[in-house]
Amino acid sequence: MRDLSHQKIVKAERRKSSLNISRQNRIVINISGIRFETFKSTLEAYPNTLLGNVKRRKYYYDNILNEYFFDRHRGCFEAILYYYQSKGRLRRPNLVPLDTFLEEIIFFDLGQDALAQVRKDENLKEVEKTQLPRNRCRRYGDMVPITALGRLTAVLCALTGVGTIGMLVSVLVDRYQRIDEGIIVAGTGVGGSAANQLSRSRGFVIDQRETIYIADLWNSRIKKWKKGASEGITVAGGNGQGLAANQMNSPWNVEVDPYGNIYIADTDNIRVMKWVPAATEGM
Repeated sequence: MRDLSHQKIVKAERRKSSLNISRQNRIVINISGIRFETFKSTLEAYPNTLLGNVKRRKYYYDNILNEYFFDRHRGCFEAILYYYQSKGRLRRPNLVPLDTFLEEIIFFDLGQDALAQVRKDENLKEVEKTQLPRNRCRRYGDMVPITALGRLTAVLCALTGVGTIGMLVSVLVDRYQRIDEGIIVAGTGVGGSAANQLSRSRGFVIDQRETIYIADLWNSRIKKWKKGASEGITVAGGNGQGLAANQMNSPWNVEVDPYGNIYIADTDNIRVMKWVPAATEGM
């Protein structure tokens, strides 16, 4: 009787141990409020992907809830998780737009084979590859896509890091006109905080009048540079680094809507600000 009782205890302990191991091998993935559960080994069979790489996915781990959280598209993720569980089969859900599905595949870094599989299923043609020019200005000109401004094309090259924006193209035709040397259209080539200077300029946008709005990173301001102007106008920030409504801290990018409202990625303040025309502070 003692032996029989001992065997039951051993079996119960083994089942408990097996259950604990199974739980340890399972992870929960929260996609915008919807939870999915799968085995770690299922994901880690694809170590080059975001979810399959332990070091990369740890940045999305919530210690309190013991789950991984992603603010991504729910419908797409069902197909992406099935990619892991089915050993590489991928199919776009019927109600998910193709561009959204491709964005999610790229975000989770499923790789070129997965993208090629979708392109084949969707009958998409491969983009013809071309050799880029060796000249730096011409090379970046080739890399810039056609803008949404219709026939007005003004493509800039903000690469110098010393406060210069160089114009590559400014033509009213549906083609690119490439030149070997850039034309300075904003800044002086010397970093600084004067009205005609920039300091570590980053993102920029151009409106239909060819006015340039520039994220002047180290000066924590947005400069508006009209076509042909010798200096820019500060239209947002310019009051030093800070968290106040009239300040920014390392603005990285800028966008302008058709009404002249300015939207700024205020990087080190971890916020996006909106400045209406002629405003003295943002919201």
